[in-house]
Amino acid sequence: MRKRFLTICRACIVVGISVFGFANLLLFPDQPLGRCDGPGGYCGKHGEPHTAADFYRYRDSQMALFVAFAVGLIGLVIIEWKKPKD
Repeated sequence: MRKRFLTICRACIVVGISVFGFANLLLFPDQPLGRCDGPGGYCGKHGEPHTAADFYRYRDSQMALFVAFAVGLIGLVIIEWKKPKD
């Protein structure tokens, strides 16, 4: 029973990180955002103008994705380490 629970935990971590990353792509399809001479001061990869608020939201979402990936990876390692031996 415990082995099944740990397998479900692994699957939830992988699916959660994947969904979070995919949502990030949907929010910012023209990432990465950077400074430019456009009207908002920031532009995407395709030259679409963005505001400073968009840039900071993009930056925060990238940091959150990085942290979620790192925590998820650590969680997967701990789950693998605590896995009962057959």
